[in-house]
Amino acid sequence: MNLLMICSVILTGRISEWNHYTHFGGVNDILVEESSVTAATTGGVIFGSIQSGEIVWDSTWTCPGNLSHSDARCLARDSYDNLWIGTYGGGIDVQMNAGGFQHYGQLEGLPTSLKINCIFPDTTVWVGTTEGLCSKEFGYFDVWTEFTTEGGLPSDIVNCIASVDSGLFVGTSSGLVMLRSGQDPGTSASWLNFPGVENLIVQDILVAGDTVWAASTEGLYYLTDGQNWQVDSSYPNSYPVSLAAGNGLLAVGDKGNVAIFNGTRWASGSGGLGNQVVQAISWISADSMVIGQYASDAVNRTSGNGVG
Repeated sequence: MNLLMICSVILTGRISEWNHYTHFGGVNDILVEESSVTAATTGGVIFGSIQSGEIVWDSTWTCPGNLSHSDARCLARDSYDNLWIGTYGGGIDVQMNAGGFQHYGQLEGLPTSLKINCIFPDTTVWVGTTEGLCSKEFGYFDVWTEFTTEGGLPSDIVNCIASVDSGLFVGTSSGLVMLRSGQDPGTSASWLNFPGVENLIVQDILVAGDTVWAASTEGLYYLTDGQNWQVDSSYPNSYPVSLAAGNGLLAVGDKGNVAIFNGTRWASGSGGLGNQVVQAISWISADSMVIGQYASDAVNRTSGNGVG
């Protein structure tokens, strides 16, 4: 399988050209670890390495084979160096550092559709699905929904998760909330609602220093200590989807655009991305990044320009 990946170089005040690595499906998530690049796509998981400013693709996992489902939506590395892969219909596959795979599906407590949107492996493993927020402290997942959280969770469609000392930010298709640290998810009092972000479709959350950023279909929002959520009216684009921080810079993937914020001003440019949604974005170095794309008119992300 050929995958599209784009490396962009950031020049003063503008986005430079992209190098494209074509893949016929959508690219949903990217994990950059030193010189290695892993991408979750609608056709499987692909592995590569960064060599002399280019990406050289090495191998691919699909189903049947290493994965329970070929449509991979998210990636995460835990503190034991295990690789977690969330699929859209097959549950979770974990490549164990010690060797072999561990699979989590309905028998391990995940919802029946097995559609995974995001994974945050910590002391508690948190998983966002299309049927609720799942948590695993031992061998079995508990599923938390609007009903089982007494309305604390505003929607069963959980798109993104981010952790801070005070709790767990949870972005859903109907708003952004926080589960207070150490509290029982099954009690409504354990959940903190925020003015200004009710009913938003939250697509990504990022904690960068003392600021929390949220990408939503209504715009780019941010939260600083002691303040309420605010929309960034200076953000130059209209549909923020993905977020990444590095070297004091914030990168935001949008529809056909990437914008970079240096703390004072935004630089934005399409670089020929066309009708592509930048679903994933990650810094490679202080002056280059990698993005994953899918076509905005594709049904269930089945097509796209791959990685850039």
